[in-house]
Amino acid sequence: MSLPPRPIPANIPVGGLVKRVTSWRRNGESGVGWSIVVAIILGVMLIPVVTIVVLALSPTVNIWSHLVTTVLPQSIQSTLLLMLGAGALTFAMGTATAWLVTMYRFPGRSIVDRLLVIPLAVPTYIVAYCYVE
Repeated sequence: MSLPPRPIPANIPVGGLVKRVTSWRRNGESGVGWSIVVAIILGVMLIPVVTIVVLALSPTVNIWSHLVTTVLPQSIQSTLLLMLGAGALTFAMGTATAWLVTMYRFPGRSIVDRLLVIPLAVPTYIVAYCYVE
C-alpha cells in the first residue's frame, strides 16, 4: 500500500538532501534490501542479550534453588526499597523545583530551568561513576 504524496510547504526552504528524502518516502523506495540490512544489524545487537538469557536459564549446576533460599529475598527487598526511596525523592525534588521555576520569576530563572534537564541528558551509569569517583 502506497502513501499519498505529501506536498512540501512553500514557506520552508528545501535543499537537495531534503528533496531526496521526501521523494524517497513518497515513492516508498525502502525495498527489501534495507529490511534485510536492518534485520541483520538487529540480530547482531541481540546476540549478547540472548547469550546472557540462555546462560542464565541453563546453568550446569542447579544454582537457582540456592539463590532463591539465600540471596534472592534480600536482593528483591533491597531493590524494592531503593526503587521506592528513589522514586519518592525524585518526585518530591522534581515537583518542588518545577513548581518554583514555573510559579516564580527570579534572577537566573532561565539558567535554573535549563540546568534542571541536564540529568535527562547524562546516562545514569556515568552519573553513578562520577559520584563514586
